[in-house]
Amino acid sequence: MSQISPGMVQTEFVPRAFKDEEIGQQRYAKVGRCLQAEDIAEAVIYALSVPDHVRIDDIHIKPNNKKF
Repeated sequence: MSQISPGMVQTEFVPRAFKDEEIGQQRYAKVGRCLQAEDIAEAVIYALSVPDHVRIDDIHIKPNNKKF
């Protein structure tokens, strides 16, 4: 069994929780650069695609918060 532990991922959850898109986006801006759903999807695909003799226990994914 594999476990994928992501850091802050930008989703629709925060804007919907505040019931205001602008406030939600401001919250994300305060924490810096967030992971995207595609980043997590790539990790899931990788974990599922390894050969049978390879075991992925944990994948920790965190944004580097560097502003480019």
